[in-house]
Amino acid sequence: MKLKTVGLVLELSFLGILQQTYVAHAAYTYTTIDDPLGEAYGNRAFDINDLNQIVGSYEDSNGQYHGFIYQNGAYTTIDDPLDVGGLGTEINSINDSEQLVGSYFDRSGNPHGFFYNGSTYTSVNDPLGTGAIGTVPFAINGLGQYVGYYTDKNHIDHGFFYNGSTYVSINDPLGVGSISPPFGTGKLGTAALGINDEGELVGTYADANNKLHGFLYNDGTYTTIDDPLGVNGSSLFEINNSGELVGDYIDSQGKIHGFVYDNSSFVTVSNSLAGGSLGSIATGISNTGVVVGFYTDSSNISHAFIGTPVPEPKNFLGVITSLTLVGTTSNILKKRNRQLRNKTKLFKTIV
Repeated sequence: MKLKTVGLVLELSFLGILQQTYVAHAAYTYTTIDDPLGEAYGNRAFDINDLNQIVGSYEDSNGQYHGFIYQNGAYTTIDDPLDVGGLGTEINSINDSEQLVGSYFDRSGNPHGFFYNGSTYTSVNDPLGTGAIGTVPFAINGLGQYVGYYTDKNHIDHGFFYNGSTYVSINDPLGVGSISPPFGTGKLGTAALGINDEGELVGTYADANNKLHGFLYNDGTYTTIDDPLGVNGSSLFEINNSGELVGDYIDSQGKIHGFVYDNSSFVTVSNSLAGGSLGSIATGISNTGVVVGFYTDSSNISHAFIGTPVPEPKNFLGVITSLTLVGTTSNILKKRNRQLRNKTKLFKTIV
């Protein structure tokens, strides 16, 4: 069961907040980082933290999926021990404390979520997730809070936020469609797919016409964000602490492309090696503006990549050498961004 992605359509209004500390870069240097165990069959990178650890999955020669962590040129395989006789494991996100969230797939291809702290796997189960899928965590922030989606008894998908003790449903009021999503067996209403340390959430929803849109959720307000090139749909996958977003859109020809958005401009992620039907898809972004994702080649085999901004952000203190990333988080930029927003954290009454 391969991870599929969906597009995004942008109608921007960030409540008048158009200031930013980053500018979306017009160009990126792309480096392929395929796990050698899955090089011939497929790799996908989903997230990157500020320690430059990258997580994702690869497919082995038996069609089995395995999660991986990549750092300094070395790959470590991560498989949930409950994945017995199933289709494999995917790691969706990692924070700076090296906490992971992901899913394993049973024999029917249905994903089951887990949280992993480096020694113990904990099943993730929203009590409202009574459908065939259950609960899938998709992103974790520096506070250990995570977001994802669950399927209810009517087979409708809903987003959720988890603060360590309480699940809160995330449902964009425009998410009333009944399209089958690319990452579940239910009908997509809303899926929360990214969260930063400010408590801002991003994700995707299907409207009444079954068109996909990206959304930003903050302080109880949903804002639709669609790339103008995404005439057939858009999605958002991640937001960093400076408010930069990554996602994908579907163009007029039905091809999927990744993008980066910085509150003022969109930049398409265009890996020159991408020759397959999906193109290049951006799924994660660090606080230094480094993008990760995957692309498909002319044989439609997926490959993981790192996209380094050119020129590099002022607070990106490092270079890529032999596939080794060196960088740092800018506390100054995060502080400035908090002051610019002057808003409280998400769910401040329950966190």
